[in-house]
Amino acid sequence: MSLKPRPPVVDGADLSLPAFLLMPVFAAVLSVGMWLQMPTFRVALDAHAGEIDARRAAVAAYAATLPSSPVRASRCASAVTPVPHFDEHDRGASNMEVIGPGTRRTLNMASSLGNDRDLFPRGQVALLMIWPTTLRVEGRRMSRERIAAEIERPLARNRYILVYGTHDLDPSPDFPGGSLRVDGYLLDVASGAQLCAVGFVSSADDAPDRRLLDGLDAAVTARSR
Repeated sequence: MSLKPRPPVVDGADLSLPAFLLMPVFAAVLSVGMWLQMPTFRVALDAHAGEIDARRAAVAAYAATLPSSPVRASRCASAVTPVPHFDEHDRGASNMEVIGPGTRRTLNMASSLGNDRDLFPRGQVALLMIWPTTLRVEGRRMSRERIAAEIERPLARNRYILVYGTHDLDPSPDFPGGSLRVDGYLLDVASGAQLCAVGFVSSADDAPDRRLLDGLDAAVTARSR
């Protein structure tokens, strides 16, 4: 009688070793697949194109109606609630967009306001209005949370538009370093109603961007009393 060699006994843990080694590969493939399913930034913008185009057209129409004469007194026509807020460091928290000369030029907005100098960086809503007209290729992927944070919430929170103009003035005995005339108008996004007007002349030593926001705050506060 011949003895046949028995097949080696393989431990169950050994059988699962190849699958264990392939787990990072499976995870990477799954991650790439999920990433590819996310829309690109361009696609996300296009999905909200109707709302962005309507906002751009409304702001352009509002800006075209603003007067060219200087604002004689900073004041609000009526109480403004909620209080306008612009935060250039946390754009998602702002309920007001600031539209200056640079944005108006980029979007070909007709306006009688001065176009000599920009005072503010563009907020998120201004960027959303500009990107569809200037963005050539933008392939970064957008998660649902990122679309909400960068597109949907800024548009939904945008209650006000502060449109301002600037005129460089010749040096004078009062402002030997030159001065800047600043005129701004707070507009309601939904109706286009002019809520407040702010105007002042800033010297070279001033911070006209801060004075514009402070002047608006003061006018809103005074009218609410």
